[in-house]
Amino acid sequence: MNRLVPFTSDVFADVVGTQAMRSIWSDEALIGQWRAVEGAIVEVQAEMGCIPAEAAREIVAKLETFPLEAVVDRRRETGHLMVAFLKAFREHCGPAAEHFHVGPTTQDILDTGLVRMMAESSDVVLDRLTDLEEALCHRALEHAETPVMGRSHAQHAVPTTFGFILAGWAQEAREHFDRLRESEKRWRVVSLSAAVGSRSAFVELGDVESARDLERRVGERLGLSASPIEWHARSDRLAEPVACLASFVSSLSKWALNLRWRQSSEIAETAAPYRPEEYSSSTMPIKRNPEKLEHVIGAAALVRGYASAMESVAVLDNRDGTRVPVQFTALPQSYGLAHRSVETMLATIAGLEVDAEMMRRNLDHPNVLGTAAGERLMIAIYRKTGRRDWAHTTLHDCAVEAAAQGRTLREAVAANAELASMFSPQELDDLCDLSTYLGSAPVETRETVDRLRSTRAESKPIIGT
Repeated sequence: MNRLVPFTSDVFADVVGTQAMRSIWSDEALIGQWRAVEGAIVEVQAEMGCIPAEAAREIVAKLETFPLEAVVDRRRETGHLMVAFLKAFREHCGPAAEHFHVGPTTQDILDTGLVRMMAESSDVVLDRLTDLEEALCHRALEHAETPVMGRSHAQHAVPTTFGFILAGWAQEAREHFDRLRESEKRWRVVSLSAAVGSRSAFVELGDVESARDLERRVGERLGLSASPIEWHARSDRLAEPVACLASFVSSLSKWALNLRWRQSSEIAETAAPYRPEEYSSSTMPIKRNPEKLEHVIGAAALVRGYASAMESVAVLDNRDGTRVPVQFTALPQSYGLAHRSVETMLATIAGLEVDAEMMRRNLDHPNVLGTAAGERLMIAIYRKTGRRDWAHTTLHDCAVEAAAQGRTLREAVAANAELASMFSPQELDDLCDLSTYLGSAPVETRETVDRLRSTRAESKPIIGT
């Protein structure tokens, strides 16, 4: 069989997805979901007296052995997914199938099956996101007091700790978890409202309340909630989780970019895991490229594109087919890319090589001449004089002079008679020791980890999971 590059390609599939996601979104799984949805409807209808119980038992038994190939063959003839499914099953089941698919419409089965696949995918992604959060917490505590230069505009600013950076990422991961899980209240729902959502066929089989009860009971069997009102034309419900995934993978992309930058030869503060047998270049044998991190950056661009596609679907009425190619492309690929990306970041964080000594050395990088001590010196001068603006202007002039003369900021300050008179040489040394200028970073790192671990221990899945 020919395989489509990249998502089902033997060569590229694991760059843009995972085996777990391919299993959830396979043809076999898709038809399996349709069988599960139809089976639940039949069982509940039999319990409610809408169809014969004996026929229901026969249908459920036949559904378990209903082959995918039968649907594929009929699809070519009928040109309609669900009609192909129904006609193929009628042949497979026999006379009992006359009591099959009594009332539902195609969209009921497609949407409910799709939501169940999304639910499985969401559980897989969120499980690994939880693992990533814990890995970040673990490494954050490990480096809670490891000084590293804080940078803004890619320039030295003031020091922080590497653990503080990782704890911030862990908090970010938790908030993405919360967004993804909270969105499930709006999309993890069953669809069983018939032709245009008014449940007319089901009302004819019983009454209004029994039609509503049917949907609720079928949803319970399938692990889904019932919607307050039909949602056939609510494309926003399925667009929301993709938007959440896009935001989540974009955060992973930001972290990947940060770590790739830290691994650059000139900075060399961290390095992604790398096995001795790995190669990064076909011509340069010494290269150690963080390619997997770069794949995450690329994946984020794709998921953002899928989020845009999901938002752009215009459902003109309850039976608009414009959303079918978009949803059945964007949803599986977004979950696949998200799962691959979180797996990559989890392995990276768990095995990340951190060079604490290089981080310390970079605090006093010779190109910077110790100018990152400027803020601390300004505050010290203000405390002695009460003149903040004067201190800021004077230190700015010292920094300009230091850069012009190739001297450190400390040397320029010591050469300024007015400033030098305020501090002893030891005081200047202490103020310019950037490894001790960490603010609240170590404390907030530990507090953040404690809070996240406590939140995780107390969190409960939503109803239906």
